[in-house]
Amino acid sequence: MKLFTVGTAEVRIDVRMLALCVLWLFSGNFSLFVSLGAVIIVHEAAHAFCAFVFGLEVKEITLYLFGGATVIRGIEENGVIHSVIALAGPFISLLSGYLLSLLKSVVPTVPEQIISYSYMVAMFNLLPIYPLDGGRVLQSVLLSIFGIKRGMRICKRVSVVSASLLLTVSVAELIFFQKSNMLLMSLFLFTATLKEIKKPRKSNFGASKSKNVKLIRVMGEEKILDISNDLYSSGYHLVLVTDKTGKILGFLSEQEIENAVLLDSTVLARELLIYQGKADSLSDRKNPHASLN
Repeated sequence: MKLFTVGTAEVRIDVRMLALCVLWLFSGNFSLFVSLGAVIIVHEAAHAFCAFVFGLEVKEITLYLFGGATVIRGIEENGVIHSVIALAGPFISLLSGYLLSLLKSVVPTVPEQIISYSYMVAMFNLLPIYPLDGGRVLQSVLLSIFGIKRGMRICKRVSVVSASLLLTVSVAELIFFQKSNMLLMSLFLFTATLKEIKKPRKSNFGASKSKNVKLIRVMGEEKILDISNDLYSSGYHLVLVTDKTGKILGFLSEQEIENAVLLDSTVLARELLIYQGKADSLSDRKNPHASLN
């Protein structure tokens, strides 16, 4: 749900976060709501500010239960800037916790909760699980070493295994020690990870004369990153891009998609066609993302 807009960025809140906020308010636990909300906002603001320093455009910030998601256009090809921006959030959360703990020694009224949550959000987001910050750094490293297809496949496997282990430990903690501190957090992370990596594979839209080439149909409004996530089977893929009415806009090769993902993973299939001069409809032509210029 959209809250407000700051510059080019839309600030949104996840419905689960909103429901939990309402529950906290009605239960009288206002300090918990303020503390966790402040920590998450500072964490995401660090990502946005770091992106601004690098001259990148922040399109959207969404607040979730134990963190947030900042959508940034124009991630550089080598992934270094992507990793720096991803690490900015945990770094600021750790720094905030440390500075607040120092302040508490002078001003005892500083809430202990906000210090604890700062450290918790930082450590939680450093886990090597996509889509957390640590997982995004892991993804950048793997892509630079193994390439897009193999790197993303390895990242997905590591994320699933790590999220599953964390959930297993949390359940064991509940069963054997009657503690549920990590259960809600690990369950949320597990479902978020599955949502990111287990997207339904698009069906083949036909068959090429070559047995090694597979034709896949996608909508023009789909992000090229989502499309590239589906190009894992053996053989080479040719992507047919259509609009909502089924009109063919053009074709994209697997290599074209992979190269574009490295430049800007938020680009839409329709925009990539326009950039490459392949769009059939002149009415669809408009400036693509700056990172592709």
